[in-house]
Amino acid sequence: MLHTDATATVGYYPTDTVGQHTYLYVQPDQGEEIIFPCYGGARKDSSNHNVYPAHFWTPNIIGYKDVGISVRINLKVARAIATYQHKPDIRNSYDRRSGGWLNLGDCSGLVYGVSGVCHQMCNRILTASQSILSILNAPVNWPPSLSVTYWIYGFTGGVVAERPLAEYDLKAFVSEELSENPLLINLREDIKTKHLPDNRLPELQMKLTRTLGFEKASKYPIAVTSKFLNEEVQFYTNKMNLDHQLLEGTLSKYEYVEQLNKAFRDFTAKLSSFLPHEDYISIFGTNPEVPVYELVKEDLMPDDYSRIGKALKL
Repeated sequence: MLHTDATATVGYYPTDTVGQHTYLYVQPDQGEEIIFPCYGGARKDSSNHNVYPAHFWTPNIIGYKDVGISVRINLKVARAIATYQHKPDIRNSYDRRSGGWLNLGDCSGLVYGVSGVCHQMCNRILTASQSILSILNAPVNWPPSLSVTYWIYGFTGGVVAERPLAEYDLKAFVSEELSENPLLINLREDIKTKHLPDNRLPELQMKLTRTLGFEKASKYPIAVTSKFLNEEVQFYTNKMNLDHQLLEGTLSKYEYVEQLNKAFRDFTAKLSSFLPHEDYISIFGTNPEVPVYELVKEDLMPDDYSRIGKALKL
């Protein structure tokens, strides 16, 4: 079992477009406090609706539990996941959006917008560094808008953050060569195939089960599931095309944000037209009459996507 040598606390505050930004602080048993801003900011004051310390929750859509305002973690693993390096830089703030692995800064191994946003960056660090047998059961930071980003990116992003990254010299895992890097291989295949109906249907059924409960999801009307699947395929097809253009450098960050957020708004609006009111609320954590939180924010994007685009060889 992973030993712990630090205490993590988390928080979140509202942004003007994408719900809440998440972050974490880590207090080592010995030494100065460390900040993980997750591509944004971090603060402890209570102004402007900042919530700190926020409560941790078990990663269960149904039957989730409040587990308090702090968790014990392994600092070495937290640093390694945040920087996506086996031998991470030792700093008091992990706030870079350039340099490091594929020039993505302290990205937690995620490509912002493509495979996750700040919610998933924060939770990858937390889940991989806790002393728990399965990182899939580790408590997470859960601001209200995570219920929205979860549907697209899950709790921890496209690929689970590997705990052994900090324990062994896994050069292949952090390599920038596609032939050697499991994360890049999986991300490339995810971008290229996630929109296909045969891939969308099992994921849709799994997420319906997690958000509505097994009994209800197992009896969900075929006609409604079929409509849902059609909208999923259309949204993920749009996202795949936008991801390609962003990574190839043919679409600016501003254009990517505008078009992806619009595609997501259109997607949720169509769902609200045929999903039962209470099911929509269960899935997205908000009433269909309220504009859904947008997925991405230009200010939180890394400085440059060109190296990740070249490495993926889409």
